[in-house]
Amino acid sequence: MKLTHNTWILISLAGILGFGIYLYEIHFLPSEKTAEEQRKQIFTFTEEEVKTLTIELPDQTLRFERINQEFNPWRMKEPEDVPASSAAIAFLLDALAEEEKKRNFSVPVQKLSDYGLDKPIAKIHVTLEDGAEHQLNLGQPDLRGKLVYAQTDPANQTGKKVEVILVPINFQYAIERDLAEWKEE
Repeated sequence: MKLTHNTWILISLAGILGFGIYLYEIHFLPSEKTAEEQRKQIFTFTEEEVKTLTIELPDQTLRFERINQEFNPWRMKEPEDVPASSAAIAFLLDALAEEEKKRNFSVPVQKLSDYGLDKPIAKIHVTLEDGAEHQLNLGQPDLRGKLVYAQTDPANQTGKKVEVILVPINFQYAIERDLAEWKEE
């Protein structure tokens, strides 16, 4: 059986199209997925990059520093200078580095009080090894009680509208601890 000229053209076009799809899926699609994942992440740093962690609560401020000891890498500096609970710090840092935004939306600055962000229940400040600083303000839980309204790096948000995100309730659980739970026993 002899193939006609039109058949060879169709086979060539199918090969070129198949090769184009292959290139797209191998080279372009993974970078789009990575960009999408980064847009969903609250922050893009890793736990290991964090140098200091400060939690401002309405009634007290807790400040921790990484001291790079093998068995207990964190030390509480404020309100007391004592070894810190690695588990409590790791729980919070894991949430900061790994959790994703569940939703985000813009609101006028004067509406921040509707979400508890005019007077946050906590402000979490992080300083990285490279000197970069990040902040997460936690507001009220949503109506279902499974998510918390939050705002990332509020100092960088200027203008009439700001971004509000919904984050897992784990953040609230991570910071609502007695002082004794932040200390190493």
